[in-house]
Amino acid sequence: ASVPCFDECRMGNFVRQSTAAYWKRRCTVAPGVWPLQMAESEAPDYPVRPWGQEHEERRLQMRILRSLSKRYLWSYSSHAVWYMPDRDDGWSASGRRPEFVDAAAAISGWHDVLRDRTRYAEMRDADPRMLRLFDAVREFDDGARLPDSLCDAFGTPGTWWVLGPLCNPQLGTRTAMEALGDPFDTSRSFYGRDGVVRWFRWYNHDPRGLVNTRLVFDFIGADNFSMHMAVWIRSDAARDAVVHLGWHDGLVARLGGRTICDRPDYEPVVHNGFHRDRYQFNEQIPVRLPKGATLFTATIVQATEAWRFAFRLTDPDGYPIPGVAFAPDGR
Repeated sequence: ASVPCFDECRMGNFVRQSTAAYWKRRCTVAPGVWPLQMAESEAPDYPVRPWGQEHEERRLQMRILRSLSKRYLWSYSSHAVWYMPDRDDGWSASGRRPEFVDAAAAISGWHDVLRDRTRYAEMRDADPRMLRLFDAVREFDDGARLPDSLCDAFGTPGTWWVLGPLCNPQLGTRTAMEALGDPFDTSRSFYGRDGVVRWFRWYNHDPRGLVNTRLVFDFIGADNFSMHMAVWIRSDAARDAVVHLGWHDGLVARLGGRTICDRPDYEPVVHNGFHRDRYQFNEQIPVRLPKGATLFTATIVQATEAWRFAFRLTDPDGYPIPGVAFAPDGR
């Protein structure tokens, strides 16, 4: 549900508010899907399953996108999927014939998804928690909700504290681990990989929960480094929750001073994040969230190539939690 609006959400970081408002009135970023990604993706960690299961997820995705798209949807494939593979007519002028395993079942199933014009909001069993996200997107489009508030609605911070670039702990010692001590103080300076570093606010504004860790440092010297990120989680009640985390090379995450993910070493099979759906998260960690403000910190270790960190906080069923928001301080 966040896909149709994530570009508009962070647009205000780069253009005037009047320009962003005009864009939302007159323009659109059309959402879409990659229906044959399971066959075409080169990511080694993409789950392989029967095409029937894959397309049922695509069907649900398309119903959600139809409910939120302002004008149209798109789908992409490197194959000419408007023909069935066993047909002989049309291929010479239309592209390469699909030759992957079970191509006929894959394309036939995708055609069936395209014929389904149902919108998610029209479904008899539509989950109110999903409809609540639809309302948040429309409120943002109407100007009634700001980017940080939209990110809150999707269970991810719009604004982070960031410290870096620091040394990659596998290559150097200037990792500024003392910056994460108690009390947490964003006014202090530390030795980083290239010199003195200070905490700064990063306006991520991506309701999908993705942080491009290379973009944080303006694409300069963003190989072989680490960084700390921090945010306060405010909950109006004590509750069970799930922290969803994604990373490429290494990650250590802490909630309220307790380590909940300790994976600082390089992953044997890296999670490239080429597929920006639910597979952007490596792990789901059940936690008990206390009432009030709780500090969450993450140390992201980067080698080269896919520079990424992903974070979302949800209920045990995977939906964002009303009554939980994110803030740059613990007050």
